[in-house]
Amino acid sequence: MQEEGRSKRDWQDGHNKNDYICYVRIVARSKFMQVNDLKYNLLDKLISVRDLDTLKKINDLIGDIDINKSIFKITDAQKQMLTKSEEDIRNGKVISDDELNAEEDQWLNG
Repeated sequence: MQEEGRSKRDWQDGHNKNDYICYVRIVARSKFMQVNDLKYNLLDKLISVRDLDTLKKINDLIGDIDINKSIFKITDAQKQMLTKSEEDIRNGKVISDDELNAEEDQWLNG
């Protein structure tokens, strides 16, 4: 998703950081919603299954997943962004969720 007149390099070099932060937030929210929607859909289907053999097959399919382990990995750039975010929080450089949503809406609507 690339805006007209902006290259991928612009985003990477830190130009238009506020736009990039809004963009990342929108993408993350979208992916989060897709994952959660799929999980809830699967749970609804799983709850409706009454056949023991089907449940055993599902369990065999996903049984090796260790729910106590996190497989989430972040890049060095993401670690730096999180570190900067923590510094901002410590230094009081924060805005309310309502203000962020308003900035996001303004960005989305031009």
